[in-house]
Amino acid sequence: WLQEAGLLAALRHPNVVNFLGVCHLPPCILTEYCSRGSLAEVLIRARQSARLAAELTWRRRLAMALDAALGMLYLHNRPAPIVHRDLKSPNLLVEESWRVKV
Repeated sequence: WLQEAGLLAALRHPNVVNFLGVCHLPPCILTEYCSRGSLAEVLIRARQSARLAAELTWRRRLAMALDAALGMLYLHNRPAPIVHRDLKSPNLLVEESWRVKV
């Protein structure tokens, strides 16, 4: 996990979660807080709330998909490409502004 932390520390992109630091006991990686939670959580809540469902217009959903794609493009186009290996909605974070981060 320390190797992963070192990799994260070097990443700077609007669609990649910002690395803040590490904790050794218990071992964990600290990243920025994305207030809407994971994309999976957003989609589940949208099924339960008409108000939230109305906010998730097709234009917004397309923008969110594009955000995820741009984050992945950044990772894949680095001098030493990074392969995520577990890209799925629970692993995509959503900011208050609806920006999605890998």
